[in-house]
Amino acid sequence: MTRPPRPDFRRGPFPWLTDERQAGPHFWPVVSPWGLGSLGLLLLGAAALFVVSGMTSGDQERLMAGIFIAILPGGAGAVALVMAIIRWRWFRGARRSRPTPPR
Repeated sequence: MTRPPRPDFRRGPFPWLTDERQAGPHFWPVVSPWGLGSLGLLLLGAAALFVVSGMTSGDQERLMAGIFIAILPGGAGAVALVMAIIRWRWFRGARRSRPTPPR
């Protein structure tokens, strides 16, 4: 009986997140999925803050502006959370298959 082939964990999903060559004054690599997940939660919190501030104003135009402004950070936060979940599954498997933590 032969073993099934081990998965290849050299490059993870979204490899451009951890690329050191792109690091500069306006870019930092996201090494762990925890950082990406916390960024997603922060963006979702900012979107909720925009909606709540629009709801408490009592004005229909401010409510619509708050919802419209909340779409961008809310969407980016949701995408970041999905990417963190996908990356966490890869990160956990890569950590089990080799002695050094993945980048």
